[in-house]
Amino acid sequence: DYQMSLGSSSLSYTGSSNASTLKTGWMHQSNNDTTANTNEWTLSRRGDNSGDFLAWGVYSGGDVDYDSVYNANVARPVFHLTSDARINGGNGEYTNPYILE
Repeated sequence: DYQMSLGSSSLSYTGSSNASTLKTGWMHQSNNDTTANTNEWTLSRRGDNSGDFLAWGVYSGGDVDYDSVYNANVARPVFHLTSDARINGGNGEYTNPYILE
């Protein structure tokens, strides 16, 4: 969801090379809480066979990357939409967020 807030082309953005772009999304913590300077976990684990316990996170600088779940990142509350939820306005940008019905 964090990356989709900038459109589907941002789904391939990982690491720090696209951090400044990803940080402009309305879902980034700095756009919602100017005092925040923390790393946040996403709901997605990193699926590989390395045996490590890794998950994807959103970092205060804007980058999306994986890290060990042993690190003390914060978790943001989430909600799930039902299959009949529809977008009734907005385009998903910070100044024009989606309106759901």
